[in-house]
Amino acid sequence: MKEVEKVYLEHLPNNILFVPLSLPQRIAHGDSSKEDQFDFFMNKNTRKYGWYYDPMGCVTAGWGLCMPAKDMAVIGAMVLNAGLYYGNRIISEEYLKDMLSPHLKLGERFGFMNYGYLWY
Repeated sequence: MKEVEKVYLEHLPNNILFVPLSLPQRIAHGDSSKEDQFDFFMNKNTRKYGWYYDPMGCVTAGWGLCMPAKDMAVIGAMVLNAGLYYGNRIISEEYLKDMLSPHLKLGERFGFMNYGYLWY
């Protein structure tokens, strides 16, 4: 029987995005309590390179990834450069096209916005 290595969600972006872009790896942060999560939303102090966990021990995919504007600019520049970073392919052009395309058209209640992969 072949053993399968357990891969945690935070390892994927570290290995395929942050490290290849010469950005610091994100580490698990937070004690997953209601109070800790409330503090995350209310506390506006500078944070290190953390990623918050939910009460089940998984990183929160929709929020809680701490990243300075400089790191966001590096990712944005890579996207604008069709997935290349100093000539190295980080993300395929096909995925970028799909990522930036609308996948759901919202109704009047949401201003007829288009929804994609929740990428900003």
